[in-house]
Amino acid sequence: MMVVEKTYPHYVLISLFFAHFRTIFNEWSFCSRFRESHSMNICIKHKKLSVSHINIFIALANVILIIYLLSGCGGSTESETDGSGGSTVNTAPVSSAGSDQSVQTNELVTLDASGSSDSDGDSLTYTWSINSMPSNSAIALSNSASVSPTFTPDLAGDYVLSLIVNDGTIPSSADTVAITATQTNTAPTANAGSDQNVETTNLVTLSGTASSDPENDSLTYLWSFASIPTNSNATLSGASSLNSTFIADLDGEYVLSLVVNDGEFDSEVDQLSITASTSQSNTAPVANAGIDQSVNSGDLVNLDGSASSDADGDSITYSWSFDSQPASSSANLDDASSDMPSFTADVGGEYSLSLVVNDGQTNSPADQVVITVTTVNSAPTANAGIDIQISKDTLVNLDASASSDNEGDSLTYSWTIDTAPAGSTASMSDSTNVSPSFTADVAGQYVFSLIVNDGTENSNVDLINLTTANWLINNSERSTFIVDGGTGTLVNVQSVSLTTVSGEAMLEVQTTGIPNYQLTMTQADIDVLNARPRASSDFNGGVTSAIVGDVIDYGEDIGFDTPPGCDLGYWPPGPACPSDQSKIENLPVKPIPATEECDTGLDTMGFMLNGTAVYNWEDGQSYNNQRVWSNIAPIFEFYDVDMCLGHAQQAGDYHHHMFSSCLQDLFSDTGDAHSPIYGYSADGYPIYGPYHADGVLAKSSWVTRDYDDVNSESGCGVAGERTCQLIDPYDLSAGVVSVSNGPTTSESVSSLSSNTFITTSGHYFEDYYFDADLTALGNEYLDKHNGHEHDNFGYHYHMTVIDNSGTLEASFPYNIGPTFYGNLPSGAITTCQ
Repeated sequence: MMVVEKTYPHYVLISLFFAHFRTIFNEWSFCSRFRESHSMNICIKHKKLSVSHINIFIALANVILIIYLLSGCGGSTESETDGSGGSTVNTAPVSSAGSDQSVQTNELVTLDASGSSDSDGDSLTYTWSINSMPSNSAIALSNSASVSPTFTPDLAGDYVLSLIVNDGTIPSSADTVAITATQTNTAPTANAGSDQNVETTNLVTLSGTASSDPENDSLTYLWSFASIPTNSNATLSGASSLNSTFIADLDGEYVLSLVVNDGEFDSEVDQLSITASTSQSNTAPVANAGIDQSVNSGDLVNLDGSASSDADGDSITYSWSFDSQPASSSANLDDASSDMPSFTADVGGEYSLSLVVNDGQTNSPADQVVITVTTVNSAPTANAGIDIQISKDTLVNLDASASSDNEGDSLTYSWTIDTAPAGSTASMSDSTNVSPSFTADVAGQYVFSLIVNDGTENSNVDLINLTTANWLINNSERSTFIVDGGTGTLVNVQSVSLTTVSGEAMLEVQTTGIPNYQLTMTQADIDVLNARPRASSDFNGGVTSAIVGDVIDYGEDIGFDTPPGCDLGYWPPGPACPSDQSKIENLPVKPIPATEECDTGLDTMGFMLNGTAVYNWEDGQSYNNQRVWSNIAPIFEFYDVDMCLGHAQQAGDYHHHMFSSCLQDLFSDTGDAHSPIYGYSADGYPIYGPYHADGVLAKSSWVTRDYDDVNSESGCGVAGERTCQLIDPYDLSAGVVSVSNGPTTSESVSSLSSNTFITTSGHYFEDYYFDADLTALGNEYLDKHNGHEHDNFGYHYHMTVIDNSGTLEASFPYNIGPTFYGNLPSGAITTCQ
């Protein structure tokens, strides 16, 4: 079957159809479909049709006629009508992006779209685009709407560009062209080095290290003599190496040439002169202070004298100096003897500097460089001062006097209260004053912002926090103390106030140091008292007079016999009676990490929130008083502390070395969350109770040594013996050193109070080492200071314990480690030791 397809306008098709429909339907078949041009196709297929088919097509023809009439009888609005009523169909143009090209990099490429065409003869517009190019290429077309735009391939590789043309009605299909760029090789540059003056008969070393190739190709070297003194027998050694040598055998000038090759091209010849003399005279070096510079005020200026040289190859030293600088400048060189010193151009104007170099014998003439500085105003810096903690209704003066301006301009001040506690109506005395006053009328936190202006620019905002405590005096039978509704409140002190010591903001705390504990006696408490080694002499009848259920205040009589005369009570036993210490202690308001290592020492190193002192692990005693094998106080003084695991030293200062359930009860530490604050260290960082999280105890990373295993890295090589000390308790791999023998791990020793102990590992400070691998586990594991930082708590210490069948027992290092984490400012509770 042959198919012939031809396109007619609507009206021609319909008139043809009705004029000859019978012949058409008897001999040909008709198919029609509308296209975008609104024309119909006649498909001529040679076959006979039945009468029923003819009737169907007649009906179809009527439908087509109706559709045509409804369409407006004039054809599509997209067609143009000619004088006879016909329509002209627009044909899409054809784009031609030209032929593919092969070029060199950095060669100008001209694209050519002139082969593009339109069968209707319409004018064309052009749109070029880059489809792909080598990675890191930065090319751009000169004019993407031009018939022949240009670009320069900057990297080797393929560049594919696309062209679309438009005849004003229809865009063409895209045509692409590929431009393949190959790397252009450039000849290398030879550099034979600087001329030299040498002594005759000396070995001369040549160097081509300064030679280069633009494409960084590997180079080969070829040295040769251009001329030598008459009768010289000098020959080059390694003429094809980077560093060739020869002996200057006679006085005179040796001229050498160097040519380098990059594998394709030779360089131009570069020459140097070697002047040999029997008694060589020193040649003065040449100073080169670099090029003049133009910078802005406040910029760091880097000088460069590295191009200075010495013809004799001597090492040179540098001496820079200011010849002149603006009158108000205080600029100084950071290192005037460096080849490349720097200074900050602090004010506008001209800075003239000189460089003199010396080769060990002779100074060079001075070379000068001029730095021209344009004054550019820089924004001032606002400083709202340090955060403040005060009592409610206390007048405080804010202080912006530390604000500054690089140009020394006068400043104006603008203070605002950003946030204040609900209900506060407080305002500043003068928000434009350098030091406005303010009275906090409601307890809580106030945030102030400060902006300063130098007459041209505003500074960035600086903030200061003012925390106001609603201090209340509490009078009770147990003590007089002050409480505050905030977290980490001091609960048993006589006064708290803000002070300044040597410029450091400190919180001054006054306290008696007498605890305010209260116990409800349990059978376990009574059993502990009655099981004391010397219970028979401690109590009348050998047992305590307390019974289960008694509520016992601190110092209340429980039948303890000795020592007499303690006015403030005495829970058995301790070295002395507690006494009112009338303490005035200072805590840093804003603690910071230490810049030097400070031991915690023997005396007070902090205090609990109830005003009692915090001591570290030691009691000042050692095995046989030999200053090694230092006693762990919580172990050797186990029977010398009271029911709350505290006691007083000889001067009556009541203190805690370790965790106590009395502290836990006082601060309502139930273990169902992170412990609350129990106290503060002398460095200002808080000491929390034992819990890291709900039911999770904080864990010390200090580990006891294994003396019993002869192969243990921490032992001394003989089972059970203490004959060596760790060289570095923070690094087990550092090994051990022999020291005075300590007790074996099965030996029995007596404390000062004549209580005996079997000295297993852990009784002495030297029995411990820090395991950094544990700290690295994070979470509940603590660092070498017995603290860490997590969540929103900031850095803090923990009191450390172990869980022994439901009973919390204190464990080394108990509260703060052997060293403080924070800095100990002047006026702190203790000093750096």
